[in-house]
Amino acid sequence: MSAPHALFEVSFEVCHRVGGVHTVVSTRAQSRVERFGDAFVCVGPWLLSEPPQAFEDDPSELPFAESCRAAGLPVRVG
Repeated sequence: MSAPHALFEVSFEVCHRVGGVHTVVSTRAQSRVERFGDAFVCVGPWLLSEPPQAFEDDPSELPFAESCRAAGLPVRVG
């Protein structure tokens, strides 16, 4: 079987550091990055009404983020 182009993990806990599920997601992400590198992407909601949590923007993803914003989709990439 050939390698996937990208592996996406979609979860509410990706962006919200609460509960045990976030711990599972972050631990699993470490092993996924080792295996898939930049082809592993976590996706989660950004609730604009909540105060920002600790998050580091990734400048290498700026073109992607700008194209999303130009389409009216507010995003954070890190």
